[in-house]
This record gives sequence, C-alpha cells and structure tokens, in this order.
Amino acid sequence: RKLKRRVAIKSIRADKTSAGQILRRIKRESMLHAQIGAHPNIVTLYDYIDAGDKIHLVMEYVEGDTLDHVLEAHRKRGRFLPVADCIDIAIQCLRGLSHVHAQGVIHRDVKPANVMLTRDSTGHFVAKIMDFGVARQEEQDPDITSLTQPGGRSPGTPLYMAPEQIDSRKYGPVTPASDLYAVGVMLYQLISGDPPFTGSLT
Repeated sequence: RKLKRRVAIKSIRADKTSAGQILRRIKRESMLHAQIGAHPNIVTLYDYIDAGDKIHLVMEYVEGDTLDHVLEAHRKRGRFLPVADCIDIAIQCLRGLSHVHAQGVIHRDVKPANVMLTRDSTGHFVAKIMDFGVARQEEQDPDITSLTQPGGRSPGTPLYMAPEQIDSRKYGPVTPASDLYAVGVMLYQLISGDPPFTGSLT
C-alpha cells in the first residue's frame, strides 16, 4: 500500500497452514521461488507474510489470463492459436525454465494452468511461469521423495508428467528434462488442440 504497487496475493487458509506438511511445502515454495529471482518469463515473488493464522505470498500482478483459459476460449470458438504464437510461447517458457534450472530448481508442474499470458507494448504474448508449489531443488529432498514413491501421490498433473515423475524407481530420477517433457506435451496441445494423452490417472 505504501508503495502503491499493484500485486497479486496468494493467501493460504488457516486450516491448511495447520497441516505441517502443507506448511513446510509453502515455505519451501517461497524459498525456492525467491532463490530463482527475477526473470521476464517467471512471475516474481515479492514477499512471504506469516500473519499467524494465515500465510500470504505477495507476487507480481500479471494483467492477463492463464494459457489454460486462453486455450479454452479459443476451443469454444472453434479456433486455434497461430502456430507462430504457440512456438513463441513455448520458447519463452523454455527461457524461464532455463533460468529456473540454472538455480538448481526443477518446477515439476509445468502446464497451461501455470503459465500466465500477458501482452507487451507491441501486442505480442509474454508468457510467465508461476506456481512453484511442487518445485524442488535438484539435491535429494526427503519430503518430496516420500511423496513420489510408487503407490503414493505424485506431485504434478498426470497429463504433463514425465514417466520418472510417476515412478522414479523404474524410470530414473526427476531432472530438468522432466520439465522439458512437460513443455513438449504443452506445445503439442497448443498446436493440435488436445494433449497427446488423455485420462486423469498416472
């Protein structure tokens, strides 16, 4: 308010912050997001506010909509995004992820719902990756490892998850390549109108 800056605030309900594992994940998300720093293709995190009964993440406000909503709006009108725009959006996401990976962080939930689209002064799309809620550092993280064991709940969205995110014992460790896989699925969906696979289960 003092700086008169327009921001987006992500507030986590008190009943959610009382769960230890969720609280640890939110704090980890904030630390990793802050570690990543500013990049034109990443939504910037400004502050983490622990208000006792609630936690607030103060972020850059992006004037626009999620890529997911943009795709759905085009689908309802029977239209597709121009291929050049699809490729440009994918390239911008890759640039953002390149910066994320350079900090030793893997996003692990790249999907249209986690990409904000705005427009620059020339009217071209600007893509910004957000939501680092299931991100992790490349070093082993016991909390995340326990969640990605076969038979357990795997953080991420099945349609965009690389095989190693579903079963790391069988397919190997989660690496930056897992994020690239998700971008490939997303680009396929942007151009064709549908993801390469369907269903809701891993």
